[in-house]
Amino acid sequence: MNNYSEFPEYLHSYGQLRDHFASHFAEASAHERGKRFVRVVREIIPFTQFGNKGFGEAELQQESHDDGIDLIAKHKTNGNLLCIQSKYTVADKSAFDSIISKFQGFYKKNFSEESGPLFAHGGITLQNSPILYFQIVTTQDLSRIIKSYEKSHYTSLSFYEKLISENRLEIIDGNKMLDVLKTAYRKANVLPSNFDVNFETNHINKGAVYIGVMSSKELRRLYSTYGDALFYENIRDFLDIRENGNQFSINGEIIKTVQEEPEQFLSRNNGIVLKARKVEEIGNKQLKLTEASIVNGCQTTMSIVGYSEDDAECFVSAKVVEIENAWNVARAANLQNDVGRLELEIAQFLRPQTVSKAASIDGYKIVG
Repeated sequence: MNNYSEFPEYLHSYGQLRDHFASHFAEASAHERGKRFVRVVREIIPFTQFGNKGFGEAELQQESHDDGIDLIAKHKTNGNLLCIQSKYTVADKSAFDSIISKFQGFYKKNFSEESGPLFAHGGITLQNSPILYFQIVTTQDLSRIIKSYEKSHYTSLSFYEKLISENRLEIIDGNKMLDVLKTAYRKANVLPSNFDVNFETNHINKGAVYIGVMSSKELRRLYSTYGDALFYENIRDFLDIRENGNQFSINGEIIKTVQEEPEQFLSRNNGIVLKARKVEEIGNKQLKLTEASIVNGCQTTMSIVGYSEDDAECFVSAKVVEIENAWNVARAANLQNDVGRLELEIAQFLRPQTVSKAASIDGYKIVG
């Protein structure tokens, strides 16, 4: 059964989301509607499957030179590109074909061998050609349109099939957009979470404390699902927002180890600390946590989430503490940092997630 209580009404169903968009866009011209929708798309890209793979902020392309690409995001470490086309609606298979044809034309013009020794973006040479990923984002339900397109004889079909086979095309449509928006809302606004933690090693247990080793893959999975709710009780997260105006202030040395020497990460890093009101042992390598959050290790977690790679995993030690009140753990875990007593007490009662959720209910967005 769906738990609607944590979401605003427009995220209860695809129909309600579609009506919500219509109520905001109905009076706008087609051109203005497209401009508004692309701004919405830009905000949700980080919460999509592709956008969550280390790409930076998507940059809006000039309308007169976009070649059918509305937004482009560059990967933070390997230079790969995510090319996004936003379409408020897609009428039929011909309109869908038009999008794929423009993707194909953009690729041939800028990144295929036919384009010459230098490419359009940043003077990239053929030898250093990036991998291109593509996204289509629309409010339309494309299930029937795509089935019809896949049975067609459009010349773009072979390019579409190639992208699908290489997992380089993500389609965010209808219900998929609802899921993405729910994920985005949950990450920004939903408070302590219940989740399972999977260790790479058998955990050890002494009293209310459990210790094990977690993989970068597991941390990326948790953040992909729960987002900022993981750090609800994290004081350092609170201070970084207050002092720097950024969501996270990432330590360069942590990132360097993640990228260049992932095998050394476990020995060099102090690890992370999680609290949970209740801990259940599911197996030797798995714990079920109730009302859990990371109370120390926000910087470590976000460095791993943002900069680790699937083929170069790193590992981090994790301590889970079963306790009713996380602040006893948080105070002790942060004594080594420059966190004042007053700041600790303020953080206990005013979390960024609380402010963000209160604002979202009234239709406001918190900016740094």
